[in-house]
Amino acid sequence: AGGYGLANSIGEFPFERQVEFGYGGLEVEYINSSDKVVHFSIYALIGGGGVTSLFDVADGVFVLEPAVNLMVNVAKWFRIGFGGGYRFVAGADQDLSNKDLSAAVGVLTFKFGSF
Repeated sequence: AGGYGLANSIGEFPFERQVEFGYGGLEVEYINSSDKVVHFSIYALIGGGGVTSLFDVADGVFVLEPAVNLMVNVAKWFRIGFGGGYRFVAGADQDLSNKDLSAAVGVLTFKFGSF
């Protein structure tokens, strides 16, 4: 499971919109050749969330966020990954459109444990 929130404004100054956007859901990941020092993974979040706009209009939305990561085994107990993907949003229909909330995403992953 995972949860995320918007960390910046939408739009360009002076027309920036005050927006609150949070989403979460099920995270699934395929890891290829995890025993290699450098390997890749394919990740996706499937879930939902909510967005509140400037006029306190709330929408429930569906979110699909696939990504590809390059993973590096730093130690037996630590891995770090860098990647990117795209956030697809459906269901926004008040002050913001699906296009306003859909965007490219960057991924930075730290994994700790017994692999």
